[in-house]
Amino acid sequence: MAEPSRASEPQQPAVVRSRAPERTPGEMSSVAPILTGDSRTRSVIGLRGVVGNQAVTRLIHRRADNNLRTTRDTIHRASFVGAKAAPSSAESAGSACIQRHSAYEHYLLGQVTPAKLAEIPQVREIPDLKKQLVTLQAEVKKAKVIKGVDMSNVAALERRIAEAEGKKEEVRHTITQEMNRLLAWKDNPEAASIAEGEKGVAKKVDDQWQVPYVSIPCRDGAIVVAYSEINTLPDLFGNPEAIANTPRAKVLGLLQGVRQQAYIELDNLQQELFGKSTNALHNRFTPDDDFEGARGPRAQAVNEKAYEIRMESQVNSDTTRKGEESDSYFAALERNACHFFPENRVQWTGYHKKARDLADAAATEREAAEMLKESGNAKEAEALEQRAADLGNQAMLQNAFGEHYLQDAYAGGHLVNKTKIMQWFVQWLASNGGLGSTDLGEAQFAMAKHAASQDLASNPQRLDDRIKRGEMGSMQEASSEVGMGNKPEIVFMMKWRRAAAGDDSMQDLTPKAAQEAGLADRDTARTHMRALVSAGFAERQFDEITGERYFHLKEKMVDTAKGATFAPYQATQSGKEAPDFEEEAAEFNLASYNQFLSNAYIQGATKFFHDKYCKEGLNVVAANGDAIYTVYGDNNMLKAGGQKGVTYGATTSQWSREAIFEILAGKVEKAHSLVEILGRFPAQAVEAAGPAISLDDWNEQLHQRGINGLFAEARSYGAKVLSKAKPSGSISGGHAIDIQALASQIEKAPEHDEGTF
Repeated sequence: MAEPSRASEPQQPAVVRSRAPERTPGEMSSVAPILTGDSRTRSVIGLRGVVGNQAVTRLIHRRADNNLRTTRDTIHRASFVGAKAAPSSAESAGSACIQRHSAYEHYLLGQVTPAKLAEIPQVREIPDLKKQLVTLQAEVKKAKVIKGVDMSNVAALERRIAEAEGKKEEVRHTITQEMNRLLAWKDNPEAASIAEGEKGVAKKVDDQWQVPYVSIPCRDGAIVVAYSEINTLPDLFGNPEAIANTPRAKVLGLLQGVRQQAYIELDNLQQELFGKSTNALHNRFTPDDDFEGARGPRAQAVNEKAYEIRMESQVNSDTTRKGEESDSYFAALERNACHFFPENRVQWTGYHKKARDLADAAATEREAAEMLKESGNAKEAEALEQRAADLGNQAMLQNAFGEHYLQDAYAGGHLVNKTKIMQWFVQWLASNGGLGSTDLGEAQFAMAKHAASQDLASNPQRLDDRIKRGEMGSMQEASSEVGMGNKPEIVFMMKWRRAAAGDDSMQDLTPKAAQEAGLADRDTARTHMRALVSAGFAERQFDEITGERYFHLKEKMVDTAKGATFAPYQATQSGKEAPDFEEEAAEFNLASYNQFLSNAYIQGATKFFHDKYCKEGLNVVAANGDAIYTVYGDNNMLKAGGQKGVTYGATTSQWSREAIFEILAGKVEKAHSLVEILGRFPAQAVEAAGPAISLDDWNEQLHQRGINGLFAEARSYGAKVLSKAKPSGSISGGHAIDIQALASQIEKAPEHDEGTF
């Protein structure tokens, strides 16, 4: 399954900026109306009548000059080890389901400086290092001849222990300071505020934790949070639009849960390292003194499994709205392949590029406002400053949301290609008895198998984003977005089921009868019917009286065209007077993809691979050739010995946000470029002292390991029971892909714009 094709040709630098850079529909998300068309430079051009052409030209050239570094980096790309060309604009754009980094880990990655964060696993390593030292010293003592290399190893271990011991007080200070910072939210979820003139400005909160506050729009008003807290939100919401459509009280409650989780997990570290708790909550084991309004996982567990199910259900309840079920937490979990290789890089790239555009526009507006002030036009300057503030705030919000995906790229379990693992598991399952004990269950698995047989892309969240932003013009366009084209036998089946829905006798056809019905010529009909039998959508049958062999279209396929209650999906295209069988086939593809994403059993199998490499860790090499060493993840990020990987990943995350902060300040020349940051993404894996191989090749090895036994080990029988208990086999109720919303948009033929977030 190839990675979706992406343009890789660099764009030529512009002499002056006369319009906004072109973006693919996937990159246009969440860019406010104040940044559409030519509006990035409109205010600057408007200055001509006030301060003259010379000053305006100077301003535009200054901004263009600042961008040359980034443009040159794009043109003169480094040859990254084991990496494809850097993505261009086309890349933007208690369940059985897999979780990501724990929310509190994302919080720490965005809040604590890399060096301070890395000290935690370094100090946690002390007990193991001491055991190693005792063992080595015993071996040396027993040896008849004391070798110099043995003494050198002893000395090296002693130095490592001493260095780690020397960091203990710094770690204690880091934990205490962060716990105190979090505790400030306990009784006041809205303790933060943005002072006059500070919105959209990357003002340093303090000298050590350089994280600004950002305003997040919600359905009924905005809330102010730390930049680092936005890093946690993609674990709860599929996209920024979902946050904007959620009542602020719900968003605040979920954030309070994240804050409490971080607080208690930090206290757990404190107890582990220093033997003392400073937890100010009255009772750690029952939620009798939660952070005010806290919802979702917040580290108050007695029974871990029961707690996880209850807390996940709570998050789902808070993110579910009637008519917008695809925004729910469970639906977003079913679409979370974008948190995994290779799409986490793609997802971050899209958000970061939008953030750079927004930050650059904000700096341009701010400079223009300063020029207006100098010329005595205070009123006009005030309007530009407000626009700059909004643009800057948007830039930080977009980058902070996208930074989550960058952070996920440094979790070992997120370097598996989740979509491919799911496809391979379906194929393995099909050869080991399949799934489904009822007609409906068998039909749903056949549809999932149909999706798994195609060259799927790995970013269903992008499809959801584009549907919500009104960027899809047809079912075929949406089907192509996830890598599914119309197979001729499926187009044939759309014709066949329409005929059978109107006349029951048409459900049983010979190739000759199909030709007479006008479905296809005899040979073509036979080919398609055989393919449908292989796919599980039709059967070969034999009439004992006439001795005639014929093909039978399964009832559940016909039920969909009839609009039956227990049909595999609700078709929107089949009832139209003027049928478009290509569109019907594309909708069938999307419905099959939805079955593939939504089936709890299929999703559950991938959790095994995710958990395995998050716990065991994975030794990785960056695209630029840097050794990243071992990266863990999901409650294991700060595991003893993981300090090198933590440092590298946290530094890359820091580069991402600092780039936006520098651009906001009008200092693009100081910002790390897109290509520099992409070069630091993991690109190769090293296992068992073997050679470094590309992550694509490493995933292919997982495929073979799966066939050799890991797929059998990965089966989740609890997830299988769940898939049978739900009519859709889905924890979200079959809402991973909102086909109904897509159909409504196509019917209305909406104009494509850049969103309203």
